[in-house]
Amino acid sequence: MGRVISILNEKGGVGKTTTVIESAFHAGSGLKLKCLVVDLDPQANATTMLTGGQEHKLGAFDLLTDGSFKTSPFTALQPAIEEWVNVCVLPADRRLGSIEVHLQARINRDNILKRILEPLKAYFDLILIDLPPTVNALTVNALAASDGYLVPTDLSQYSRAAIRTIQDLVNLVKSNGINANLEFMGVVVTSFQKGGSIAVRQLIDDLTEEYKERLIPTRIPDSVKVTEAQLKKKPVGLIDPDGAVSIAYRELSRRLMGELK
Repeated sequence: MGRVISILNEKGGVGKTTTVIESAFHAGSGLKLKCLVVDLDPQANATTMLTGGQEHKLGAFDLLTDGSFKTSPFTALQPAIEEWVNVCVLPADRRLGSIEVHLQARINRDNILKRILEPLKAYFDLILIDLPPTVNALTVNALAASDGYLVPTDLSQYSRAAIRTIQDLVNLVKSNGINANLEFMGVVVTSFQKGGSIAVRQLIDDLTEEYKERLIPTRIPDSVKVTEAQLKKKPVGLIDPDGAVSIAYRELSRRLMGELK
């Protein structure tokens, strides 16, 4: 059965989508795993990158709002472009921005995504869920459907506060019985610059004290290669395979699959 991991943080701009698409690249190309990216962000950046901007007929919104569950989730999947080997995507679009209205009257609405992903878990080795920088019904559904969750963060106090919001939500999800076995896979630092200011080093120390072994030792460097990859709609792991960013995401993808402890 495939492992389902949510990548989330309430703060935007911390590298959630980059973490998803680069981890998917290394899982598919390096580890030879079948990987599915579930894009639940109305901005649909992961979808755009993985499909090269191709249009799709069905997506995450259509499955989530299908009250009868008559639509097979397989019909909504789209193969990623050739740069992402062994990767498919469940596409997002801007309609997800109104998902709260569509789900508010649904019975057992917190487990809709879990039901959608259940048949897909037998086909994919790894399912990564990309979420918007907010806490809403999509967040709860993702956590309910996941085996674990990973929180990317930049080195700012705003992001540190956002991590606590996520942790509070997770505690509710677990205590309310929505997903009592949800695993905290850790916090991963993105946009990391070696050296850094005294304030940055203090934030690293603070995160270490707060999350201890859950602060993942792999740190994603700040690099112009990420922007270059986005412009070319290619993974960093392809355009700069021996670069620091690629090496870091390669290690992170192995950690997500439990090959690194």
